[in-house]
Amino acid sequence: MERFVTAVLVGDVRAVAEVLHPEVRVIGDAGGKARTAVRVVTGVDKVTRFFAGLLRTYRPGAFETARPVLVNGDLGMHMPAEPGGGRHRDLDEHVLTVAMRDGRIVTVYDMANPDKLAHLHR
Repeated sequence: MERFVTAVLVGDVRAVAEVLHPEVRVIGDAGGKARTAVRVVTGVDKVTRFFAGLLRTYRPGAFETARPVLVNGDLGMHMPAEPGGGRHRDLDEHVLTVAMRDGRIVTVYDMANPDKLAHLHR
């Protein structure tokens, strides 16, 4: 998880790809109330391009306030809402969790539905 987050934050596409399982997928849940992947994103190439696109969409440094959290006993990352500005979108609050297989990330769950995040201790 640490290698993944670091690679995404610095925009190192090769390092992101190295920690992803060949069958990786990103599953977003926003309940139509926030921004995340609308469809499941599958495959190393598409997932790395998805995260590279996020870095262009949100203002530089928007993800630097992310903090580790426990989600149902598993390690996750909480990203608080951040303002955009200029050509950058506002970032909705998110919680990311991952599932691992063979030492690599096979699934990234991106929870952005504010109704499901209401119970978080911030």
